[in-house]
Amino acid sequence: MAQGSPTNEGEHEKVYGASFAIYDDASLDDFIRFLATRFKANGIDPVSEFAGKRCLDAGCGNGRGALFMASHGATSVDCIDISPSNVTTTRRNLAARGLDPDRVIEGSLQAMPYEDASLDFVWCNGVLMHTDNPDGCLNELSRVLKPGGRCWLYVYGADGIAWYWVSRARAVIREYGAERCLRVLKLLRLDVRYIAEYIDDWTVPYLRTYSAEMFSARLRSAGFTDVQPLPRGVAYDTNHRRNLFPEDADWMGEGDLRFLLTKTSKAAKPVERLPADPENTGKPFHPAIVQKFATLFDEYEAVVTGSLLLSIVTSADIQRTLRDMLSREEPFSPDAFHAAVSATIDLARELK
Repeated sequence: MAQGSPTNEGEHEKVYGASFAIYDDASLDDFIRFLATRFKANGIDPVSEFAGKRCLDAGCGNGRGALFMASHGATSVDCIDISPSNVTTTRRNLAARGLDPDRVIEGSLQAMPYEDASLDFVWCNGVLMHTDNPDGCLNELSRVLKPGGRCWLYVYGADGIAWYWVSRARAVIREYGAERCLRVLKLLRLDVRYIAEYIDDWTVPYLRTYSAEMFSARLRSAGFTDVQPLPRGVAYDTNHRRNLFPEDADWMGEGDLRFLLTKTSKAAKPVERLPADPENTGKPFHPAIVQKFATLFDEYEAVVTGSLLLSIVTSADIQRTLRDMLSREEPFSPDAFHAAVSATIDLARELK
């Protein structure tokens, strides 16, 4: 869950409070299994990481990270999120699994109420890039960790066909707002995880991507080691695809940036601060991506702009097509994706 300034808390609540609340038990368990798969793919033993440890789920959303850590032996798991709805949802999910709901509090990652060097493990999965002050939040994660403590951190890597598509969809859809988009997506009866993904990608107030080189340098200055992004994941993770299919590299961009960090020292003055620009892309999109898809996505924009239903239905179909293609155990085919998007646009045009 993004941890924002007061001016954006209302929008954060609309984006995340509603989307995380729709996860049922089966959907929640599915997501936790994805986390276990990512650990296993990178040779990480979750019991060794969490057993007997005091842990924190920073930006807890619906408590998926907390449940994952607790299920592998964490002594205690605290949770913090800026969204009142997410706090309610996480308390409910923890209580349903026999965990203490009173350890879930409302608050910002920019000023967490935990003592210096008091935690063994901090979990921050998909949060920093959605905050209004990612630099300040990163320093807080470092501050509360003990020397030798560990941190699971996930942010979006720059470039790649997935973020190029999302940037074009955001330009069309953000004006409609999260609440209206959510109603349409529910009407389509999509799986919960897709609804949450689309609402996040299309309507979140801050969406930044980072280059691995710059972000790793900033992690070092925050007092962390082990700053190389993890190479493996589930089938559709772009970092996984970059390593599984080297020919995909230009199309996957920097890949998902997931880290298992070790805290070694106090934060130093950063060589380069994390950009505060709400739409920071980290680096330009690869020329091959722009050349192949810019005109096609211009066509998409021309067809769907002005219609909420057409925008959401068309965008959901395109994004699901891309996700399905990235989930296959084969190299990504730009030509096949181009053809699929073109066919979807043709159908949308007939409905206009």
